[in-house]
Amino acid sequence: MVLTTHQLLRLAGARAGDSQWRSRFDGMVDYARRHGWVDGDEVRMHIVGE
Repeated sequence: MVLTTHQLLRLAGARAGDSQWRSRFDGMVDYARRHGWVDGDEVRMHIVGE
């Protein structure tokens, strides 16, 4: 699955406005970028269900 960071932030709703949450989100995107999972603004991901 591929979503843009904008789409992910929209899905996060009000949490995206919290500075601590946003800092962790940005860290996650940076981590994904270092591992080649980000192309431009698109983040490649997988979803794990319970």
